[in-house]
Amino acid sequence: MFYQQAITAYQQEKDTAGVLFCAAMILENKWKMGNLQQALTYADSLIGQTEKLPEKWGKYQSSFIANKSTINVYIGKFDEGLKYARSSLKLRQRLADISTEEFIGSYMLLGAIFNAMHQYDSAEYYMLNAINLTKTELDNDPNILSKLYNNLGAFYHHLDNHKSVEYLTEAARLYISVYGENH
Repeated sequence: MFYQQAITAYQQEKDTAGVLFCAAMILENKWKMGNLQQALTYADSLIGQTEKLPEKWGKYQSSFIANKSTINVYIGKFDEGLKYARSSLKLRQRLADISTEEFIGSYMLLGAIFNAMHQYDSAEYYMLNAINLTKTELDNDPNILSKLYNNLGAFYHHLDNHKSVEYLTEAARLYISVYGENH
């Protein structure tokens, strides 16, 4: 209710960023509350609305498309999820103001989808791209790398690949360097 009221206020002030931020929060709340079909419908609506806006708002559109991908994966529609994940990444590659973290999110989403679809070479490709991007563009950010190494280590563990030990050990080392041993 709060976000809907905020949207009305932002619309009156013609504050597009405020409207889109609140819409993103409503979408997230719908899907986290388990209203996945409602969330898909709302995501479609938001994608359609952002298509009509100038390109500078494409960042929000790419996020709404990525959200739609994730929701489709949650309900077991992996092909649909893959289609929207690719669409989101393609839009992000075209836009100038997309952060490195958003690209990393796209790569991890694609890696997770390919993993769920048992397309392991593609899953590994995107997971490694996320790690490489973090190393080169985010100065080896230990917070992000610990999560990425953990995901890749779990992926390798699932495949009974000995690389899992290397990545999970490094994930733990980085995690401790960020949060300490008692966290």
